[in-house]
Amino acid sequence: MRTAERMATVLMVGLFSMIMVGCASTTDNSTNDGDKTWSAGGNCFFARSVRNFEALSDNLLIVWAPSQRCPYKVEVTSFCQGLKTTNAIAFNTQGSICGRANERLLIRDMGADRSCRIGKVSRLSAQELIDLRAEYGKSSPDEDPDNTTPDCTGTETSGE
Repeated sequence: MRTAERMATVLMVGLFSMIMVGCASTTDNSTNDGDKTWSAGGNCFFARSVRNFEALSDNLLIVWAPSQRCPYKVEVTSFCQGLKTTNAIAFNTQGSICGRANERLLIRDMGADRSCRIGKVSRLSAQELIDLRAEYGKSSPDEDPDNTTPDCTGTETSGE
């Protein structure tokens, strides 16, 4: 049993390390219009396409995938210690994240790896994003929901 535990630990650390590199926060909002595989569609996103995240509490975060114009609300099923203060997240899959029972959010908090079950995923409109961030005291007054219209199918449209 110890071998299985070691293998699971090595696998989780390796996966977490790969995701940390791929999910580093960035201000690059560029897109590749030729690649239409960024969004899983509807209320799902591909873990490999996450570009940024913001934890609003220890059971709620926003992820942007595939760009800063495609926000998703991710709720974990219960308190996920360290989520609000972590600077790196990962998922237990590179596939689509939709809130299925086997999907896990992985975080490292003070050197300890944690796995939290994802309960619900939903795509946010620009106004829903502003309202949700305001509810947690994070919204800035210069955010304009009419400035951009999310289109999470691989292309983006501007409301300018």
